Amino acid sequence: MPRRLSSREIEAVLTQHGFAFSRQKGSHRVFTRPGCPSHVTVVAGEREVPVGTFAKIIRQSGLTRQDFGV
Repeated sequence: MPRRLSSREIEAVLTQHGFAFSRQKGSHRVFTRPGCPSHVTVVAGEREVPVGTFAKIIRQSGLTRQDFGV
């Protein structure tokens, strides 16, 4: 079973791939990439992200599991 990533680790990978922090509402941080109309929402903090939420982040970002090192 692949290891689960923390929110901070996911944010670091998104930043490496051109995403920038846009805004935060409550415990949700939103990242956008210039020239891309969609956004990626990540729960704030050091928590491990559940598998289903991680899958949604992958779909929203257009990145692959390999980009996240999983």
